[in-house]
Amino acid sequence: MPKGLDIARALHHDGWRVIVAEPFAWHLCRASRAVARSYTVTAPNDDLDAYHHELLKIIEHEHICLVIPISEEAMHLVTLEKQLPTGVRLLAVAAKQVRDAHDKLVFARTAAAVGLCVPKTEVLGTEAATQLAAHHDTVLKPSLSCSGSEVRLHSAGAPLPPVNPERQLLVQQQLTGAHRSTLALARHGRVLGNVTYRGTLFSGSVAAAFERIDVPDIDTWVDQFVASQQWTGFIAFDFIDDERGVPHAIECNPRLTSGVHFMTRESLGHALTSEEHTEPVQFRSETRLHQFYTSLTETQSSLFKPHRMRTGIKIMRTHTDVTWQLSDPLPFLLMTPLSLPIIWRSLREGISLGEAATRDIARTLHSR
Repeated sequence: MPKGLDIARALHHDGWRVIVAEPFAWHLCRASRAVARSYTVTAPNDDLDAYHHELLKIIEHEHICLVIPISEEAMHLVTLEKQLPTGVRLLAVAAKQVRDAHDKLVFARTAAAVGLCVPKTEVLGTEAATQLAAHHDTVLKPSLSCSGSEVRLHSAGAPLPPVNPERQLLVQQQLTGAHRSTLALARHGRVLGNVTYRGTLFSGSVAAAFERIDVPDIDTWVDQFVASQQWTGFIAFDFIDDERGVPHAIECNPRLTSGVHFMTRESLGHALTSEEHTEPVQFRSETRLHQFYTSLTETQSSLFKPHRMRTGIKIMRTHTDVTWQLSDPLPFLLMTPLSLPIIWRSLREGISLGEAATRDIARTLHSR
């Protein structure tokens, strides 16, 4: 994914030798000059023990000293911490903290317990959930999911679906205000840099274009949560305003997101690798970024939707691509063939590209 490429380039710029371990044989980082070698590993949702075993072999063979989770595989990778050789650091907090942040119910209760604003969230099948759905418009979502999969809107008073004992669903009060996302890099409970941004063009539920904005109330919310959890590593949140304009965090993603594209390569590389680093991460001068090929596809598919077509054309003219780099051109030029495994899975299974890219690594209730 482009966010993984940003991390590889930042580390390479800081003088590090970068190794990538990834279930897909072909991916953007494979073609990058910033990456010394790519390994194809077993997908953790197929065989977690094999995934861990292969990673440990790579760490030993390549003399790895820093491991950085990138996407949904963070849920599996953090459980490897106690098996890492002496001297190998993992940029993450303890596995239980990561799992609790990923679990939408546990996260909501954790944030509320320290006085932070979150929407009311209850478990489907409980009396509290029934009462919430009877009096408010709500959102039904799995407690463990990613890429907006299986999210449904539910009108107040409408019948709730039956409980599935194998998949816990949550009933969350629906908010209708502005929607913003964040990404923070933290170390020992201190935020080194927090990006707040909004999607300007979407492919399904995943933003293909985004604009960095300043929302002081959200910065304060993130600072307080990170401090309360003594967080280290990347952590991201989705916010929606209530009717008074107060931001509420609807869920947490304890991993990297597209917000990383707004961080400069120079400051990010040092912040990731130095234990003593205290300087704030710097942001790029560009405040509007996009993934060129996804934006192009969405614009072309809007041929008979004039308003959406105009929006897409404007974005193509005014936003900067996140992948193109003159000194490292192949990831951009070869993006389509390098993404064919994801594209083929999306077409074959009728799912979004985001879900296709993370199905083999995303942790759900069906996972081990």
